[in-house]
Amino acid sequence: QRRVHGEGLLLIWSSNMLPSPLKFKDAKLTQQVKEAASVCEKMTIAGVIGGVTFVCGTAATQAVAYLLRISAAPSLMRHGFGLCGVAASVLAAGQTVPISFNYMMGKPWKPSSIALDVAVRDMLFGLICFRALGGLPKSPLPSDLRYPGAFSRHSLAATNAYADIEERGSIKGIAQVLGCHSCGLRSGPFHADHMPPNYVAKSLDAQFLRKLFRIKTKQRYYPQCRPCSNLQSTAVKTDSRILRTHFAVLRPYHGTGIFVGMFSSLTAPPLTVKR
Repeated sequence: QRRVHGEGLLLIWSSNMLPSPLKFKDAKLTQQVKEAASVCEKMTIAGVIGGVTFVCGTAATQAVAYLLRISAAPSLMRHGFGLCGVAASVLAAGQTVPISFNYMMGKPWKPSSIALDVAVRDMLFGLICFRALGGLPKSPLPSDLRYPGAFSRHSLAATNAYADIEERGSIKGIAQVLGCHSCGLRSGPFHADHMPPNYVAKSLDAQFLRKLFRIKTKQRYYPQCRPCSNLQSTAVKTDSRILRTHFAVLRPYHGTGIFVGMFSSLTAPPLTVKR
């Protein structure tokens, strides 16, 4: 007999190839390693498929919203549209995994093969992941430059005057983390953007009931890049809906599809590529 030591395992080679307890133990360990590697490979492929599908789905949601002139401006109906787009993207990410696996194995896919309970499970799991990663219903929607944008999170209390040095420093710090509240870009310089804009706030304060009860419009400072600020001036003065898209900007919540794909792979058919 010859003993070979490697990676802490003792392998015994016998000339007569008689079975031994150690051989059976090694074979079982080898099988477990192969199964673990197969599961990892399956989940990796599923994560890539789900991730790409989700990103494409949210991009499609933004494109449709842009064509329909639906923005991230505060509105229950607008945000409902965004949430439906996210849910559809999650569902597509979950269902694309078993469809792709069947295709790689040479099996035809039938619409009737979609299990309702599995689809609902994937959708709920995906929506939880989306929110946990910082996503909001308005996140996949284009920004209306007259209102807080799709990336508006943290802000500072504002007056109708320009921001001072300390406030501009705080806004710059917010921008480095969250980016421009309209387009999401983190490349400056940044302005402390009034929301609502001064022109809009003055118009609101001029309303009869507001003047009667002395109700002042509360404003906030949000970080905004120079290109968006220049476009906003035109949008406010002409009261036109100028939408700012953000197709190339990625945030952690765009990784939702990766987790949905990996989760969906747990119930997907075994991946055996047809050769």
